[in-house]
Amino acid sequence: MKSKFLLQIFIISGLILNLLFSCQNNKNAQVDNPGNKRSGLLNLKPKTIAEVRNELRLLEIDSISYLIEMQGKIDSIDNGFLVFHDYKAQINVLLKNKACVAKMKDIAIAVDFISKTGSKISDKQFTVYEFIEPNNSITFKENIEIPDQTSRVEFRLLKVVGE
Repeated sequence: MKSKFLLQIFIISGLILNLLFSCQNNKNAQVDNPGNKRSGLLNLKPKTIAEVRNELRLLEIDSISYLIEMQGKIDSIDNGFLVFHDYKAQINVLLKNKACVAKMKDIAIAVDFISKTGSKISDKQFTVYEFIEPNNSITFKENIEIPDQTSRVEFRLLKVVGE
């Protein structure tokens, strides 16, 4: 049992030494031979700030739907005059762009009208044709008619385009 353990330690030590010497030899080969075509850290060209910013923008565009935050509510507004009240419903949606570099535009949202039983009565879709700059937000307001028997509303993000 003891000899098996010593054999394992010997093999592992040999592998570690081999790895250390091979890494050292490769490092020297790259330093001594600048024309070496191996892909190593010495052969990487540093990226400019513009290149890094563009790469980040492309990554954010690929995952743009995860970088938008939406909060919606329904407000009651009075369009009447003095004692003549004319109450209307208005959706009020706050859209936040949490990206660092990418802008957002053409944001499609849906408002679902839900009954007491949880069934969807109907929905209304809107598209916000505005730019949202990185780390900024906008508020979208629109007057709507709420169907009878609506118990609650839900807001859904349908689409967002990154730029």
